[in-house]
Amino acid sequence: MTRASNRFEYNKTTGTNVSRIFIVVAGVFFLLACPAGADSVKGFTQTTIQIETRAGRDVEIAVFLALSGKQQARGLMFVDELGERQGMLFVYRQSSNISMWMKNTVLSLDMLFIRRDGTIARIEKETRPFALDSIVSGEPVLAVLEINAGVADKYGIQPGDRVISRYFGND
Repeated sequence: MTRASNRFEYNKTTGTNVSRIFIVVAGVFFLLACPAGADSVKGFTQTTIQIETRAGRDVEIAVFLALSGKQQARGLMFVDELGERQGMLFVYRQSSNISMWMKNTVLSLDMLFIRRDGTIARIEKETRPFALDSIVSGEPVLAVLEINAGVADKYGIQPGDRVISRYFGND
């Protein structure tokens, strides 16, 4: 094969390497064709938790578990769709003051900061997508539940309500 027959050769007229451009363009099309939401939570274990509201309503949420440091760092980044009763539960090894942010998070979320006994300490409602501001627990908590923005209000979930799960020893 001679250099002249290689269709991905250096273009002397434009000064570009055609093969590199082709690879970049093909990569962009591949990324756009793949559903980011589905791949972003791939590998996370799923379970169901209950939230007992003081108003007497039990709310069931299907959650992806973020248990490792790597999973917690990734969280819901790049997820572009989450069902009304879906979320992600970040469970830490011990209670501490937790700080979260919305870097690369497409969806607006309600963040529920949960004490070791399962009671909700604080709720940060309708977080701003892609924001780098710190969202803090305000006190030592063991876990954070992220759900779609507005879900806490829709189901009457408030601080003091209780999350039922084996992670809080109350299931």
